[in-house]
Amino acid sequence: PRSTLFPYTTLFRSCVESTAMLAGADGCTVSIDEQEALLKRVDSVRKNAERVVQAEHIRQQLEAHAKVQSAKEKRQKMKQKQENEQQQHLANIAETQAKIDSVKSASVVQPGEIEKERARLESQFSNAVFMLETVRRQQAIELENRLSAVRRKRDERRTRLTGAIPVNSST
Repeated sequence: PRSTLFPYTTLFRSCVESTAMLAGADGCTVSIDEQEALLKRVDSVRKNAERVVQAEHIRQQLEAHAKVQSAKEKRQKMKQKQENEQQQHLANIAETQAKIDSVKSASVVQPGEIEKERARLESQFSNAVFMLETVRRQQAIELENRLSAVRRKRDERRTRLTGAIPVNSST
């Protein structure tokens, strides 16, 4: 990345050079028109340096805003995906419960088959509940990891920005 000190070093050199020229350090005299032109150039360089710093600050703010928006969109997509998975698991549970109920209400069934079907369906039901809990735990861990990464990036950005040169708000 470009140094944010560049405009200031240029301004400093310009000010030193212009001061030496105005004082006639070379033994030369400088006319009033030349002095005014030189002072206008120094003022122009200073204002340009401030604009460059302000533009960089605005770019950084826009970049941070875009990252926040991207993170929000990802969270929304993840939330929708989680809701869809939970609905699917609940539908599977409801289907299994309906099968259990239909087996219980069957009128003509071989002896022992009801118990076998009931045990099989209850096992499927238990597996579905276990899978739902496992998915929720995995999602919680994944969200915690993402949140930690976002916090770490935020802290790094704050650390970088605290060392930045403050922008002059008067221009």
